[in-house]
Amino acid sequence: MRRDQIVARHKTRAEDGTVYVVLEIEAHDFRRTVNGELIDLSDGEKKFQLDDGSYVHPVDANTFLIFNMSQKVRKIE
Repeated sequence: MRRDQIVARHKTRAEDGTVYVVLEIEAHDFRRTVNGELIDLSDGEKKFQLDDGSYVHPVDANTFLIFNMSQKVRKIE
């Protein structure tokens, strides 16, 4: 069973002043063993997206690229 969990919300701002919230999502892959234990086989895979589901690529620790807009946004401290 695969389950995605939001682990962080990053408030960001584009060069034109528009504010976006980038969601940091961690994927978990749960499986049951033969004796019924639930184990997490996740490898720590993370993905980033906007609230509307638009894909976001991390450029560095403070910068993201919104794919469908080709727009860079930076974290607001």
